[in-house]
Amino acid sequence: MKLYYYLLMLIIIVSILGSKIASAIPRGILDPKVKNFEINNMTVITGEYESSIVGNIKNISNETLHSIGIILDSYNANNQLLGVDEVKPSYGTLEPGQDTSFEIGIDDNIVKDLDHYVVGIKASKETRPLSDNLTKNNTD
Repeated sequence: MKLYYYLLMLIIIVSILGSKIASAIPRGILDPKVKNFEINNMTVITGEYESSIVGNIKNISNETLHSIGIILDSYNANNQLLGVDEVKPSYGTLEPGQDTSFEIGIDDNIVKDLDHYVVGIKASKETRPLSDNLTKNNTD
């Protein structure tokens, strides 16, 4: 009978702690305005000295996308914006069907109040040749 009691108590404690741990993990979504990408394996990694959000993005369009940027909007439980961060993923250009990973560091001051976050992705369908960015000298 004592063993049954201890097992029952253990199950109750694990279920209570499990729900608190699960609710403490901030929720993240992909901005619904993002059409050319899907996001996978997005999660918050907390460390002793730093925290980050990691994941993978995949180009689901039929076109090569360039100059890709990942934008993170962080919110508290009252839906107040805590901060906006932008990073470049591992690869800045993605062919159709190609994917790449990303990591966004989160400031410790934001992590303590972070409740949820929205990830946006920007990209260009055009690439500009290097020669267009250079100043041309006219020596006629």
